[in-house]
Amino acid sequence: RATDVVGRYGGEEFMIVLPETSVDDAAALADKLRLDVAAMRHKVDDNQAVSVTASFGVTGGVGDRLRVDTLVREADAAMYAAKALGRDQVYAYAEPDDDTTVVRSPISPAGRTKAVELGRHAHGAAADALASIIAPLPHYRGRPSALIATIVSALARSLELPDHEVDKIRVAALLHDVGKVGIPQDILEKPSSLTPAEWRSVVQHPRIGQVILEQATTLRDAVPIILHHHERYGGEGYPYGLRGNEIPLGARIVAIADAYDAMIQDRPYKGKISHSAAVEELKRHAGTQFDPELVEIFCDIYGTHAPLADEAATGFAAAIEGHRSKTPDASGRHRRTLRPGAVEAG
Repeated sequence: RATDVVGRYGGEEFMIVLPETSVDDAAALADKLRLDVAAMRHKVDDNQAVSVTASFGVTGGVGDRLRVDTLVREADAAMYAAKALGRDQVYAYAEPDDDTTVVRSPISPAGRTKAVELGRHAHGAAADALASIIAPLPHYRGRPSALIATIVSALARSLELPDHEVDKIRVAALLHDVGKVGIPQDILEKPSSLTPAEWRSVVQHPRIGQVILEQATTLRDAVPIILHHHERYGGEGYPYGLRGNEIPLGARIVAIADAYDAMIQDRPYKGKISHSAAVEELKRHAGTQFDPELVEIFCDIYGTHAPLADEAATGFAAAIEGHRSKTPDASGRHRRTLRPGAVEAG
């Protein structure tokens, strides 16, 4: 209907506004959409197709209850309730009712704050645990960049994304090259051009990272960002050749920060360039390699000064280096820390 509106809300969430629909009818429509989504098969390569599921939260109201902030908060709470009940479900928000057998108790602001704080600690502990396992591996070259994490956090906040989305993108940025653990060291550190066979090996690292993080439940939200951070806005990237808004927002943000970080660092095959030159490169590739709106935001934030890594991101990156420096290599000697070769913009 002409009065209905559909749009993206947050990084991987969508909102449907149905002005002339009751809550019951909206829930029925949501369940139909849920079944339609689950029935679709998406081809990812010649031999594999996957399906996805969706969780829906529904709310509504009339008269003085039609406050946008209240409706959004209730729909968001209902959606997370649907996820907590096992995902692939529809959940309609309901106010607590003294006459019902089971009273739905809303979480207090203090309780929610404490829960979020503990959840972030658990999330950080999971990331640290992963770091402690992968960092000592002999040829791991996916060292996290505190600068990349700082840049993506600034871009995400400029887009006014919710705190949990900012945190998800930040963690994904720190782990975006974790898949390089599966790439031979001599390829990653090769100072000359790669052969076609070597390049085929390198472009596997986002998918290797996907497999790693899918096994780490609390970090699974970072998977789409890690998988697609080498896609290009114009559709010429890898691993799936996505274009434009088909690429997850977090992946588009990480792509810009990763490219900037690569350009201002010395690499085996090319020397570093200045901050201003890197900014010009980002502008030159806006619309083809990078999301032009995000490049504009990057320039608004960092056009006159180079970004500096914040303490939180630096701490995680330092933890990786601490694990590496304490671990001897195959010969029994302590391994020298090396920055991995990065993919340049362009």
